[in-house]
Amino acid sequence: MTLQGVAQLTIFTKGFGVGGKIELRVGSPEGTLLGETRFPGKDDKEKNVPLKLTAAAPPGKQDIYLVFRNPDAKGNFLGGVEKLEFLSE
Repeated sequence: MTLQGVAQLTIFTKGFGVGGKIELRVGSPEGTLLGETRFPGKDDKEKNVPLKLTAAAPPGKQDIYLVFRNPDAKGNFLGGVEKLEFLSE
């Protein structure tokens, strides 16, 4: 997918895990970091979180990856994503 003209994503979460952080990367799960945001857990009231792109996306079609991290989760489920909404500049 191309991210040209995309400034932000809204991530609609299920909110039934321990939460953590979501990173948006291109190319691979270890690829260029375009932005990150917190990932709400089951105790958070707000389930929809914005992820602003903080780096320019490379031109053309790219594989994109949402990478979920929480070093304190100790094998617990982080949560789920219901849908993504891509917002233009």
